[in-house]
Amino acid sequence: MLKNCGMLDFPYKGNSFSWVGKRRTSKVKCKLDRAVANEECHALFTHSTVEFLQLWGSDHRPVLARIQSSVRRTRKNFRFNKRWIGKPGFKEAVISGWGQFDEIPLRNFHQKVTSCRNKISSWKKQNPTNSSLLIKELKDKIDLAQDDEFTTTEELEDLRRQLILAFREENTFWKQKSRDQWDKDGDRNTKFHHATTKQRRAQNRIISIKDKHGKLVESEIEVENVAVQYF
Repeated sequence: MLKNCGMLDFPYKGNSFSWVGKRRTSKVKCKLDRAVANEECHALFTHSTVEFLQLWGSDHRPVLARIQSSVRRTRKNFRFNKRWIGKPGFKEAVISGWGQFDEIPLRNFHQKVTSCRNKISSWKKQNPTNSSLLIKELKDKIDLAQDDEFTTTEELEDLRRQLILAFREENTFWKQKSRDQWDKDGDRNTKFHHATTKQRRAQNRIISIKDKHGKLVESEIEVENVAVQYF
């Protein structure tokens, strides 16, 4: 039901069994309460969390939702993008980066990977691959071409072919990010993949952690420090 309505859970902490009761002689616990929002809300309030509070005075556990966004940005890790494959100059960038340390033994494999990553990053800055922006541009061009009496049929068909290719790239991008393996290539279901990615990010985000003394810390800086000290 929630999936059909496009609703996604917020990450939570605490005991999610929000109701406790009795059935004859047995105690029953249920997860009756959840905090959900649609994809647009998750995009606006990326750091929202839910906390299940202590159960006292009632058979229902209070649920506290903190709806918030964060301006704090961290450096993103390098991620390979399947949309780069076949783009002009990409193969050359890979060859250049990988072959830079041919004289170095295999034990320095890490240097070759780092060099290759840097070359790809430089190539990426000069060759934007944002297919969603390209889709919008092509739609605008097609719309104008429809009203332009000087636009030939061949030119219009070429724009449409470019649009189809951009749609395929966008679908491939979100499929890769959502990591849904069961969906077949060619099934354009970008909205589903986008929502799946949002849900996975929410589930994977660490909102609290215990330090070596057993103390629960919640701020991003404290969580980072605990992780660094542990590893």
